[in-house]
Parts: sequence; structure tokens; C-alpha cells
Amino acid sequence: MTHQNDTPEACAGNRRTVSIICREFIASFRGQERRSVAEKNPKRISAQSDAGVAALKNAIVELLRRVKPDRHAGVNDFSIGHDKNGAPVLTGLTVPGIGIADIKISIAHTRDFAYGCAAMNAEVD
Repeated sequence: MTHQNDTPEACAGNRRTVSIICREFIASFRGQERRSVAEKNPKRISAQSDAGVAALKNAIVELLRRVKPDRHAGVNDFSIGHDKNGAPVLTGLTVPGIGIADIKISIAHTRDFAYGCAAMNAEVD
């Protein structure tokens, strides 16, 4: 909680980094979920990419649930795209008090699993 004349250091006691990592098993990532994700961006056709986006969306939803339990979002309330270098980009999120730039995101995958990570500094009780 920020009070008048408080410095960031004085308020730092209630702030911490909250991070969530979600995992998807690539081999089982088929069917309706895969078609649904691919239909939104037909250039992304690999199971690794689709599973990574699904894992990241789940991580963002869980992060928001923990940080703003009264104002969280669902996986269909925002989009994940990619910049020119292939890094994930979060768009379309509208949760009062949280800006898109506040949430740091990453996707990684191995042959069998895809991982999505979402993190932000937040005031927590």
C-alpha cells in the first residue's frame, strides 16, 4: 500500500515478485484445443508453439488470480502473439491496476513439454 511521502523502499515490504510456471505435455496437445489456438493465428502450426501458448495463457490466468483475486481474466480475455524475433507478446489484457508491461512472460519447450512463465512485482498480503 502506498502512502503519501513514502519512498518505494519504505513500501517494499508488501511487494514481491509473484511468478507462475505452467507445463503442457506436447504429445497430448491435439484435438479441439489445438485447432482453437491454430485458428487464431494460422502461421503457428507446430504442437510445441500451440502448447507453449496454452501453457503461458494458463500461467497468466493463475498469476492474475493470485495478484487480483477479485478481478482476474480467463484465457479468452487476452492474446499471445510473437514479435519479429519470435518472443511472446501479450495483447488485449484489460485488468484494472495491471498494465501489460507489468507482466513479464516467457515460453520454452523441450521435445516433450512446453512451459509458460508469467511474473510480475505485486503488492501481496
